[in-house]
Amino acid sequence: AEPEDRVAAAIALAASEEPGSRERIRIAADAIAEPKLRVAVAAASHDDEAALHSALDSLDEEHARTSPR
Repeated sequence: AEPEDRVAAAIALAASEEPGSRERIRIAADAIAEPKLRVAVAAASHDDEAALHSALDSLDEEHARTSPR
Protein backbone atom coordinates (compact mmCIF):
# COMPACT_ATOMS: atom_id res chain seq x y z
CA ALA A 1 0.00 0.00 0.00
CA GLU A 2 1.06 3.57 -0.59
CA PRO A 3 2.35 5.44 2.48
CA GLU A 4 -0.59 7.86 2.36
CA ASP A 5 -3.03 4.95 2.37
CA ARG A 6 -1.32 3.38 5.37
CA VAL A 7 -1.49 6.63 7.34
CA ALA A 8 -5.13 7.16 6.34
CA ALA A 9 -5.99 3.67 7.58
CA ALA A 10 -4.24 4.39 10.89
CA ILE A 11 -6.16 7.66 11.26
CA ALA A 12 -9.46 5.93 10.53
CA LEU A 13 -8.72 3.16 13.02
CA ALA A 14 -7.67 5.67 15.69
CA ALA A 15 -10.96 7.53 15.22
CA SER A 16 -12.97 4.37 15.79
CA GLU A 17 -14.32 3.51 19.20
CA GLU A 18 -12.96 -0.01 18.94
CA PRO A 19 -11.13 -1.02 22.13
CA GLY A 20 -7.40 -1.50 21.64
CA SER A 21 -7.30 0.25 18.28
CA ARG A 22 -4.64 2.77 19.30
CA GLU A 23 -2.45 0.05 20.76
CA ARG A 24 -2.71 -1.92 17.50
CA ILE A 25 -1.64 1.18 15.59
CA ARG A 26 1.41 1.61 17.85
CA ILE A 27 2.37 -2.04 17.36
CA ALA A 28 1.98 -1.73 13.58
CA ALA A 29 4.01 1.49 13.57
CA ASP A 30 6.86 -0.24 15.40
CA ALA A 31 7.09 -2.75 12.54
CA ILE A 32 7.48 -0.10 9.79
CA ALA A 33 11.04 0.17 8.49
CA GLU A 34 10.78 3.63 6.87
CA PRO A 35 11.31 6.18 9.67
CA LYS A 36 9.06 9.01 8.43
CA LEU A 37 6.19 6.64 7.69
CA ARG A 38 6.65 5.00 11.10
CA VAL A 39 6.43 8.41 12.82
CA ALA A 40 3.33 9.38 10.82
CA VAL A 41 1.51 6.13 11.61
CA ALA A 42 2.49 6.33 15.28
CA ALA A 43 1.29 9.95 15.41
CA ALA A 44 -2.13 8.77 14.25
CA SER A 45 -2.49 6.84 17.51
CA HIS A 46 -2.13 10.00 19.64
CA ASP A 47 -4.53 12.87 20.21
CA ASP A 48 -1.92 15.40 19.07
CA GLU A 49 -3.10 16.90 15.78
CA ALA A 50 -0.07 19.16 15.50
CA ALA A 51 2.30 16.18 15.71
CA LEU A 52 0.24 14.31 13.12
CA HIS A 53 0.28 17.26 10.72
CA SER A 54 4.03 17.67 11.18
CA ALA A 55 4.61 13.96 10.51
CA LEU A 56 2.39 14.08 7.41
CA ASP A 57 4.22 17.15 6.09
CA SER A 58 7.54 15.40 6.59
CA LEU A 59 6.25 12.28 4.83
CA ASP A 60 4.94 14.39 1.93
CA GLU A 61 8.31 16.12 1.58
CA GLU A 62 10.11 12.77 1.56
CA HIS A 63 7.69 11.38 -1.03
CA ALA A 64 8.11 14.44 -3.27
CA ARG A 65 11.89 14.22 -2.98
CA THR A 66 12.12 10.52 -3.83
CA SER A 67 9.35 10.19 -6.42
CA PRO A 68 10.36 10.00 -10.06
CA ARG A 69 9.47 13.13 -11.98
